Amino acid sequence: MKAKHLIPIAALVVVLAALWLAGPFGEKGSSIILISVDTLRPDHLGCYGYDRKTSPSVDAFAGESMLFSRCYAQAPTTRPSCGTILSGYYPHELKIFDNSDNLSPPVTTVAERLREAGYRTIGVVSNFVLREGGGFEQGFDYYDDEMDDLELVRGIPERIAEKTTETAISLLRLHHRSRFFLWVHYQDPHGPYTPRPPFDTMFAVGSNGDRELPVNDTVSGMGGIPSYQDLDGIRSYNHYVARYDGEIRYFDEHFGRLVAELKALDLYDNSLIIFTADHGEGMGEHDYYFAHGEYVYNSLVHVPLVIRRGREEAGLREDFAQLADIVPTILGAARIKADETLHGSDLLDGSPGNHPVFSEMPGKYSIIEEGLKLVHHTEANEYFLFDIGTDPDEKINLLDDAAYAGRLNSMAAALVEHLRQDVLGDRVRRDRQRLTREEKEKLKALGYVQ
Repeated sequence: MKAKHLIPIAALVVVLAALWLAGPFGEKGSSIILISVDTLRPDHLGCYGYDRKTSPSVDAFAGESMLFSRCYAQAPTTRPSCGTILSGYYPHELKIFDNSDNLSPPVTTVAERLREAGYRTIGVVSNFVLREGGGFEQGFDYYDDEMDDLELVRGIPERIAEKTTETAISLLRLHHRSRFFLWVHYQDPHGPYTPRPPFDTMFAVGSNGDRELPVNDTVSGMGGIPSYQDLDGIRSYNHYVARYDGEIRYFDEHFGRLVAELKALDLYDNSLIIFTADHGEGMGEHDYYFAHGEYVYNSLVHVPLVIRRGREEAGLREDFAQLADIVPTILGAARIKADETLHGSDLLDGSPGNHPVFSEMPGKYSIIEEGLKLVHHTEANEYFLFDIGTDPDEKINLLDDAAYAGRLNSMAAALVEHLRQDVLGDRVRRDRQRLTREEKEKLKALGYVQ
């Protein structure tokens, strides 16, 4: 061996000590992988009790991790929700009300905080609304938004799970020896539901509970099939559910490949891995089908959340959690002091997260406290009160039940106070994305601009 390859014993001790502190969960924190899936309902995953085998890879991962059964998104659309995932602030504070609003530069993202702490920051996104230029790339050293696939029906650019995983794996192989933060956002199973073979026919379309649905003239899911979901004139409710499940199973196949690579690179037991979704999808609840973004009912804001921190903890967590908790949890793992203005809490600090949970979209707002959920539709000034512990599909409105009068008043006041809260203030102003004519047409087809 040549002399230039030799390391003095004293220097070796220093190097080994530095490596010990850097991971897996030493003073400098671990590498962090955040995986979010578009439009994924938890109750269509086996680990959340679904009877179809849609998610063997996710189920296996969840079996070795902490599964949060009651996690909620702050919004039922991608940009507002991902804004919260990446910043820890509420959509109305971020001034992100729909998928044409940018994440503004004054907002400090978790990627920026981690980069400042010495992490390499990498993003891989597959949804057209998360493409570079919308602000979601803030803080990322490398942000891959290449989308050379096209959605059926609308022709919107996207990237399918196979290619998303290939890109993520190539970047893991390049950076796995560094301390890094990787965000991977999968587009599957967002509609239209067009999984690749054999997943398109994997789940049988039974007759039990089936019904014929009308096709709407718009992208709305109210009362029928949204226009962008119309597949070959098929009207069967069960057919669309089976295709949605096929999309999940297709994604799961490639999620399994990603997990296998994490294991091969010795990252699976030595990283913080967070798995979640930006929002859910209507499957007929409240007469709302195969769409999202128009309500804050559970079908659209209840999301999966699974967290793995090495081999330290696993099992079911039934305390309430929210996507706003992700940033404080990541910062805790990275040994970075969280800003006091952040609304969420570190889900790994040992204390249950039974704080109020808020979800919002223009004109529709909700608060969850101790198992009760209050929904307010402001335009019609309608209130709905649900016990989501016994009535998760929100079918029974308890608004006129005298037994809940006191709770109703306190929750309504808390919801008003929430909407008044704005820790970012005038530093952040609404920033609408400047669109080309082609982009405007694409977003119009998505139902995001008029």
